[in-house]
Amino acid sequence: MDMLTILHNKLKLYSYLRLIFIFFIAFYLQDSKIYSEIIPDGTLGSGKSISGPNYKITSDLGKIAGNNLFHSFSEFNIYTNESATFSGPSNISNIISRVTGNQSSYIDGLLKSEIQGADFYFINPNGVMFGKNASIDVSGSFYVSSADYIKLGDNGRFDAKSP
Repeated sequence: MDMLTILHNKLKLYSYLRLIFIFFIAFYLQDSKIYSEIIPDGTLGSGKSISGPNYKITSDLGKIAGNNLFHSFSEFNIYTNESATFSGPSNISNIISRVTGNQSSYIDGLLKSEIQGADFYFINPNGVMFGKNASIDVSGSFYVSSADYIKLGDNGRFDAKSP
């Protein structure tokens, strides 16, 4: 065999190995689940991370003021077959959440409140999209908006653009 034939055979072998590697990676990634992200921004509550796919958003991740429970997230997304469940004391009347990051929120799983009768407010100035698999389980009223802030009383604001 001449040198050119040997080189050609080596290149073919490397091409086959590279192709096998690409198929292996594609197969591996197909089986690995990529979870959404619900990330507290650290401006309220403990700021600890939340793991999914069934996110438990407890009152210690936010701040209680009177009968209101405030939460603040840098990202908030729920994908298909995932859930985000908000919980807190039974005296809470309003769950008020904001997204302070630069991305819209995508809800395609279950958004739930375990606080009976509590109204749920959710703002993201970058938008909120609901997929065909989205469901809401809130016993009070549900309000979602792309507003920059929610006005609280005469002088208060719960601001998503300037937290």
